[in-house]
Amino acid sequence: MRNIFIFLLLTTSLTSQEFRDMDKLPMDVIGKWQSFDNEFVNIGNDGSFIRIDNKKVMAKGILREDGGKLYIKRTDIDDEYVLSYYERNDVLVITKPNSVEAWLFYRIGY
Repeated sequence: MRNIFIFLLLTTSLTSQEFRDMDKLPMDVIGKWQSFDNEFVNIGNDGSFIRIDNKKVMAKGILREDGGKLYIKRTDIDDEYVLSYYERNDVLVITKPNSVEAWLFYRIGY
């Protein structure tokens, strides 16, 4: 039983460290973003993010980029997923999880 606990602890630790590898975070997505639906996303230098709608936290977690995809690990709930994204001229498009829709954000700060 002790060995199983140690294995699970090490596996969880490695997974979290993998998401903390911020060499994989593109500089062009870091900053403060606002959608045309008045949602806000803040993506920090450390890969942390928070999405707010109507002063209510909608999502919180960490992200990294690999192969043109954003790998998301939510910290407010137990969930992980992969999203497509595109950034150009201070406009950021991110696909919504489990949907054919996308968020359209424009940069409001760094």
